[in-house]
Amino acid sequence: MKIAISDRLAFQGDLVESLMGADGMLWGSDAIDDGYWQTMVFMGQWMARIGGGTEDVQRNIVGERVLGLPREPSNDRTTPFRELPH
Repeated sequence: MKIAISDRLAFQGDLVESLMGADGMLWGSDAIDDGYWQTMVFMGQWMARIGGGTEDVQRNIVGERVLGLPREPSNDRTTPFRELPH
């Protein structure tokens, strides 16, 4: 569900910005009055997409828990944090 919603929000945000063109980059007093809600759609997509975890994280969760795929290999489960490369 989260993946579908974030994909839809990304599509809407990209569509709105492409329809507005260069005017879509304006904000505040420089923005056109008719474009306020379009800019909010574009900016709001990032809050919704990041807030519940990125799409990659959600896809990993579905793959591991639902589809039973193996986890990605990593050494950080057995290595103490102070010994991990920074």
